[in-house]
Amino acid sequence: MSRPRGRRSDTRREIAETIGVSLADRLMASFGGTDLYIPRKIADDHPICRALGREGADRLAAWGALSKISIPKISTTAEDAGRAMQAMRAARVMQSRRDGQTVSHIALTNNLTERHIYRILQRFGREAG
Repeated sequence: MSRPRGRRSDTRREIAETIGVSLADRLMASFGGTDLYIPRKIADDHPICRALGREGADRLAAWGALSKISIPKISTTAEDAGRAMQAMRAARVMQSRRDGQTVSHIALTNNLTERHIYRILQRFGREAG
């Protein structure tokens, strides 16, 4: 994942790939709809560290230090919620593949078909191998 430069608008998927799905949910719940400055070193008493914990804050800082990122709001409509769930599922699939899991294993653990896993991998520009 490339590092952000300056101010940028980040997607749920991009943030989830960076810090993990559950931490991305916590980040959006705490800061959704805001432009959030990411310091180089996040102190223990910083709101980001309180929301994500030490490890999550360190991962976010390693990726986006000295940047301002737009944190997406948690969806409130059914259509937005569906898109958010798809983005999170795609992030989970991509992370599983990067972790070396087989397409079959990813399909079984996510209750999807192998064919759909390949579509997700292709759509997000990753080689299924």
